[in-house]
Amino acid sequence: MSDPSVPTDPTDPFEALRLGPTPVDPDPGFATALRERLDRLVLLPEEPMSTRTATSTNPDTKPGTRNRNGARQGDISYITVRVPDLAHTTEFFGRVLGWTYTPGHDPLGRQVEQVVPMIGLWGGELPAIGTSYGAVLAVRVDDVAAAVRRVHEAGGTASDPERRPYGLESTGRDDQGMPFWLHELADAPAEAPAPNGAASGDVSYLTVIVADVPRFQRFWSTVLEQPQPFDGTAPMMGVHDPLPQHPEPGVVLAFQVDDITAAVTQVRAAGGAAADPAQRPYGLESLCDDGRGLPFYLHQF
Repeated sequence: MSDPSVPTDPTDPFEALRLGPTPVDPDPGFATALRERLDRLVLLPEEPMSTRTATSTNPDTKPGTRNRNGARQGDISYITVRVPDLAHTTEFFGRVLGWTYTPGHDPLGRQVEQVVPMIGLWGGELPAIGTSYGAVLAVRVDDVAAAVRRVHEAGGTASDPERRPYGLESTGRDDQGMPFWLHELADAPAEAPAPNGAASGDVSYLTVIVADVPRFQRFWSTVLEQPQPFDGTAPMMGVHDPLPQHPEPGVVLAFQVDDITAAVTQVRAAGGAAADPAQRPYGLESLCDDGRGLPFYLHQF
């Protein structure tokens, strides 16, 4: 605290060191940008995202041809899955899907090895972003700066692109508040990923639940400059109004397995819940839960 008996000299550059702190109102634009940056650092820490191909465990897939970050505008380049119990999730999906992991730079992060597209797990609360546990998608674009402008035109928010080791990245929300990332990646893969995965453990389908489906379609049609957004991109995606089994907005992942009966048995043995496999036009399907409230599907094609 300053001593009022000591005279002050306004020309002394160190005078402020003798004065008490003076509260100030931050510039609103600075405060907003700072919060968005903190959200990005918390929600998607600097995990090592690689654009290298992965060797498939499926004998029908040629080694070295699997692309893990998409190839075309609209492909999903990365999926972050927030979970309440990281230890449970890694053990659970290791048992059910055979996943193995590499550590992130933070104890709360894990990278799932080999699967397509790339998946990062993040454990713990993230109250700053206001989203529930589950998946957040990153979308590949050809020109992230142009895509950011189109996000704003469509009524969403998106940060200025930032350079990452793997390319350029922007974080945003659509006009219904759903978070996402945009990635402009340095690689130019010749072949696109299989739309339903090519090996056990891959993502086979994305079920996106939104409050207003036409609004979602209009937003991403503008951002991706495609009349039917995500049509023909990978993984395959279905957009739905709230469903009885999925009443809240969010993204539900489905995974390919070689033997769905064995996988369902492992889900139940690991403390989760799984419906008996049902025949669909495209194969066998089971709706599951990991025992901590994370829904997902299993597919055997």
